[in-house]
Amino acid sequence: MKTVIAALNARFFHSSLAIRYLQKYCCAFQVEIAEYTINDNIYSIYSDLVKKDADVYGFSCYIWNIRETKQVAQMVKAALPECKIIFGGPESQDFEFVDHFIVGEGEQAFLDTLTALSKESPLPKKIAASTLLDLSDIPLPYSREDLQLLKDKLVYFETSRGCPFSCSYCLSSVAKGVRYFPMDYVKKGFQLFFDMEVPLVKLVDRTFNCEPKRAAQIMRFVADNSKRTTVHLEMAPHLITDEMLCILAEKPHLFQLEMGIQSTNPKTLKAVNRLFDLEKTAERIKAASKTGVHIHLDLIAGLPYEDIESFEKSFEYVYSLRPQMLQLGFLKVLPHTQISRTDGILHMSHAPYEVIKTPWLSPHDLFLLKDIENAVDRFYNSGAFKRSIEHLTAGSPFKAFEKLGKILAHAEKDGKVARRNLYELLYKAGGEEILEKIALDYIEHNKDKPLPEFIKRDEPADFKSRCLQFAKKHNVSLKDVRFEPIFGKIFYINYKDGTVKDVTDSF
Repeated sequence: MKTVIAALNARFFHSSLAIRYLQKYCCAFQVEIAEYTINDNIYSIYSDLVKKDADVYGFSCYIWNIRETKQVAQMVKAALPECKIIFGGPESQDFEFVDHFIVGEGEQAFLDTLTALSKESPLPKKIAASTLLDLSDIPLPYSREDLQLLKDKLVYFETSRGCPFSCSYCLSSVAKGVRYFPMDYVKKGFQLFFDMEVPLVKLVDRTFNCEPKRAAQIMRFVADNSKRTTVHLEMAPHLITDEMLCILAEKPHLFQLEMGIQSTNPKTLKAVNRLFDLEKTAERIKAASKTGVHIHLDLIAGLPYEDIESFEKSFEYVYSLRPQMLQLGFLKVLPHTQISRTDGILHMSHAPYEVIKTPWLSPHDLFLLKDIENAVDRFYNSGAFKRSIEHLTAGSPFKAFEKLGKILAHAEKDGKVARRNLYELLYKAGGEEILEKIALDYIEHNKDKPLPEFIKRDEPADFKSRCLQFAKKHNVSLKDVRFEPIFGKIFYINYKDGTVKDVTDSF
């Protein structure tokens, strides 16, 4: 009985952990995995799957892929009416063309389903996982061969399932408690990643450090054994211990921390069951930042009692912590979560169930925040405009990104603006007083491209010979450096070490 398990990932560099768990757990059957993206041509995905001529097709269903997954699966069923279509995952539902859909933890339920199908035993359409698995029974989802095939992909892993918290908007709050994979399993998995020199491993643990001593033990193993593999951890900031900080300080390049602040409004936090000390949270994040580790902080727009003024305060708080990445997300009102029963929060009736309006935010407020999200992502998270953004946000960061968001939205009404053209938008926002900072940002991140027209060069007559003399004196190759005569100064950029400085006096 040939079985194919398919996943449509959100982006090309993503990979699916779920289908690999299923493949390894169901090793008694002939199981093949197939990965695509939601941006691939639907017909191409369909034709590729049909050519595999399987008896059973399983599909991994999430809010980001259910629309495309439904289209593909329906076409496969039409082409191969004798095949069995099985849906699993958070968005698994009863669709007409689906033979069976699995609700809950999938490994054992999928194995039981394949076993029954192979014996032609009767099965209900809805298959609910009866009990939670003993995690020690689950094999590693990867082999060396798997990782070789994932060379250009983001690799996912987990050391625990569940979450100790009860955030009202999260599916993890529906099932209480946390289960931990055996430490030997965790270390074996990480050692495999280290041996294969996987660049980045992202843990899908909902709160990696909910058991601080165990989390520190895993971090110590990473610090002591990884040479090139960076591990992305989703952590609760108030549970970061001094021991964790010491490990981060030793090897900051081996870790990335993602932490959800979501809101700083006490009434909002209480309403969504997120009670924590904001002062301690800020202190722990600042302490982690001092180690040099990459920090990613999250906010959610659309939560109860959060209006524009309240969200502005939340934004200013998070921005003041200067994370490397600031993600401004929008509430997804997932079925069966507590927040789905909150009066007045209107949302899409289909995946991704995103908020449309609330008693505190109008649709136009959310449009404004969408523009701000886009500006933050393009100008701040890219890291290519640090000097310019630091200057523009010296007063009110929220108002600065509101202004940038409006300028960017107008510029992108006919399509996305290329990064090279974003510098001109910064000039529109900041004017002449920001021009030098824009120029320095530009030349730092655009090695072989000429300056934009709005930045004027004033090259002296003997400029080229003086560049040659400077390079010879400092023993640098002209292939690795750049000199720019602007604003009555000479700026020097060394692309090998990232140096950008004014060398007018020594030129």
